[in-house]
Amino acid sequence: MNQEVLDYLAAQPTRQRELLQQMHDVAISAIPNTESIISYGIIGFRYQNKVPFFISGWRNHVSIHGGRALGERAKKIIPDIKVVGTTIQIALDRPLSEDQLRAIIATRLEIFDESGGKL
Repeated sequence: MNQEVLDYLAAQPTRQRELLQQMHDVAISAIPNTESIISYGIIGFRYQNKVPFFISGWRNHVSIHGGRALGERAKKIIPDIKVVGTTIQIALDRPLSEDQLRAIIATRLEIFDESGGKL
C-alpha cells in the first residue's frame, strides 16, 4: 500500500478506518492486477490503466464510488442499499459482507468492461 493511501486511512476516525481497511483488502484481492492510489482525494483502484472503483470515508458512513450504473445494479444485488446520486453509502453499523462487496466490485468491473472502459 502506498504512503498516500496509508495517510488517508490514518486520518480517518477509527470505525471508518476499520471499514475502509477491510474494503481495501477485499478490493485488492478482487480486482485483477490492481494497486490502490489516491485519486480525486479518495482511495481508487487501478484496473486496465484506469481507476473505475473508489472508496472513501465520511463522518457518518463510508462510500463506494463507481458511477450511476453501479448504483442501479447494486440495488439488484442488495435491495436496501443506500444510493445517493452516483455514490453507494454504507452505514458504519451495517457494513457490507465480503461477499456483498465482492459482488459490487464484480458488477463495477462488468460495467467498465461492457463500456469499453468508458464508464
